[in-house]
Amino acid sequence: MVGFNNIKNIKRIEQILSVVAKQGLGVFIENLQLMHLLPLRDRLNTIKKPSKMPIRIRMILDELGGAFIKLGQLLSLRPDLIPEEYCNELKKLQDDTKPFSFREVKQIIEHELKKPLNEVFSDFSEKPVASASIGQVHVGKLMDGKRVAVKVRRPHICELMDEDIDILYFLARHIEKKMKSEIIRPLDIVNEFERYTKKELDYMHEAKNIERFHSAFKSSHVVRIPSVYWDYTTEKVLVMEYIDGQRLSDIKSMKKVNRPQLAKNIANIVLEQIFIHGIFHADPHPGNIFILKNNRIALLDFGIIGMIDSNLRLKLSTIFIGFIQGDVDEIAEGFIELGMTEEGFDIDVLKEDIADTLGEYYNASLEKMNVPLIINKLIKMAIKDRIKVPSNVVLLGKALITLEGVCCEIDPKFNIIEVARPFADSMVSQRKSPEAAFRGMMMQGVKIGHFFSRLPDLSTSYLVKLTKVNSDLDKIDDDLRSISTQMKFSVKYIMLGVIVAVLILASAISLGYSDEVVFGFPKYSFIMFCMACFVFLVMLTVHPHND
Repeated sequence: MVGFNNIKNIKRIEQILSVVAKQGLGVFIENLQLMHLLPLRDRLNTIKKPSKMPIRIRMILDELGGAFIKLGQLLSLRPDLIPEEYCNELKKLQDDTKPFSFREVKQIIEHELKKPLNEVFSDFSEKPVASASIGQVHVGKLMDGKRVAVKVRRPHICELMDEDIDILYFLARHIEKKMKSEIIRPLDIVNEFERYTKKELDYMHEAKNIERFHSAFKSSHVVRIPSVYWDYTTEKVLVMEYIDGQRLSDIKSMKKVNRPQLAKNIANIVLEQIFIHGIFHADPHPGNIFILKNNRIALLDFGIIGMIDSNLRLKLSTIFIGFIQGDVDEIAEGFIELGMTEEGFDIDVLKEDIADTLGEYYNASLEKMNVPLIINKLIKMAIKDRIKVPSNVVLLGKALITLEGVCCEIDPKFNIIEVARPFADSMVSQRKSPEAAFRGMMMQGVKIGHFFSRLPDLSTSYLVKLTKVNSDLDKIDDDLRSISTQMKFSVKYIMLGVIVAVLILASAISLGYSDEVVFGFPKYSFIMFCMACFVFLVMLTVHPHND
């Protein structure tokens, strides 16, 4: 939890709450019981603005900058964590930050590479070509004349990110405690954000991602991935091949572009990543794509990627085949294999929801298939039916949604299913092939062999537990017998007590009903009293084990 002894943390929280109040969400601060942390000058600044809530949230994150812009960008990729309308609004966040000085750039590079800047680069631009919250990019030339892009991490960014993440954890815990919600789970959001941020702050991690993509597509005539210069790459500095092209976001100003072919090339590259290589760019938006000559493209910024291993692809193919065949049971089975069912999961409800969600698309023509809508519906259905879909699958869905949006912007007649069909057919064929069947048998064989190798230990454990269970059952049986004996004794004791009470009462009532006297008492009264005494003596001698 955030430490309030640190004055910087308190100042940052005050800043956050001030921005929230400025957007008219003072009631939210009050509900969280954090009004005491809001500066006095801002406590009256709670007038509700006319803008919608997603817009206000986007404006808050934009003004806070740094980690909060990165958080918004990550959330825009995760419709499983926040509602769809928020995702769409957060896409507008631009990570365009004021650059830090060349003096600091020079210090960082020389400290990381253990050499003066002019001994590594024969030429180096002092002005960055791009600047973001994590770092900025400069263009340089190595001593052998090769042109490179040099990515340099911002000074003290790790400390600043850690501080903001601590505050986000504090706020997330407070929100979950004060404002229960089944739709948004703040702690899950901050956990995801921390995980991705730690990776993005380490340029060695991004360099490894670039290397994997470069290796996968080095022989491609359609896409170009920059190569990494490992001798000059560290946790804070990333040196890679410079690619000269135009950003896809500037396509409106380009005249000599075959738009249908360009859209098809971009789609093919992303689908090849998913279906063939099992590693994909999680955010293929126009700012991360360069257009080169002859409709070739280059992909940049590999901070966030998704992984689809062969096992996961097999599970995805189950859903795909079920969708093609209109088999609800197959789709439900695929969903269960994909994620973890939570408490309260009901497979019958899931099947009904699948039929309702996808029913209108069965046997529909390709033109009527709305992929973004289908994916969003499936994600919402999974959340509703307590299926926790793995984050990589959600990233895959979001990447496909982004891909179709980008390609339709280039070519309004673009249809992603037409481009995806060959990949999907290949996936289905592979699943039904003898090799796949043999591989499945081998996997099952390995599982069976693993089971039998563990059988002696499992048997020993089972016998120990069985012995303990038998012992416990014997003890329970003894306890039940004891309880039964005690109950029988108690019933007898109560009955005898009732008899004594009745006899004493009868003795008292019969005092005036007999003329004969025994030891100064009426005869019948004396007899009943003696009987009561006898029964009482019997009670004193009764013992539970006498049964």
